[in-house]
Amino acid sequence: MNRFFSILILLFISVCLNGKPVTGVIQSKGDYIENVVVTDGYSFTKSDHNGHFELNVNPEASFVYIFTPSGYTPVRLDGISQYFKRIDKNTEKVVFELEPTGCRDYALIAVGDPQTKTAEQFDLFEKRVLPDIKATVDNYAKMGIYTVTLYLGDVVWDSMSLFNNHKKGICKLEAPVYAAIGNHDYQRELK
Repeated sequence: MNRFFSILILLFISVCLNGKPVTGVIQSKGDYIENVVVTDGYSFTKSDHNGHFELNVNPEASFVYIFTPSGYTPVRLDGISQYFKRIDKNTEKVVFELEPTGCRDYALIAVGDPQTKTAEQFDLFEKRVLPDIKATVDNYAKMGIYTVTLYLGDVVWDSMSLFNNHKKGICKLEAPVYAAIGNHDYQRELK
């Protein structure tokens, strides 16, 4: 009997250490996309010829991400490129929807540390910086070049209440925007 319980405990620990399987699909306008890299930040897999994937998600992971394949961009929600999906213990399947860009090459616009700490600073950013970025996006579009904007951290200093303003502002760019987290963007609310 002790041997039976020992085996059960080992199986339980093995499942906990290996994580939980999450399946998903990567698609674009009804077509499935193969060879897209998917990760939870701990392990990686690729989508098969039917756009499907399975990943044993690490118990410490909170998201599943994709590496956007050339010629596509993730759909955007409130200005944010949806290349990630939040997961929890109940998540079993995720769907990534991509849009074709018609371009295999792109221009990268890097925005270093906007750090808008106050509404006045964001107002200045919105009136001067965002129109400049939009003009650059539009100029590249006229040349047939797709653009991607990357915020290089510290988007709102420690004023997370301003992040919704940034989301509204980047919607006007009509181009994907990614943000690398900065030390002033990383805050956890303790409850």
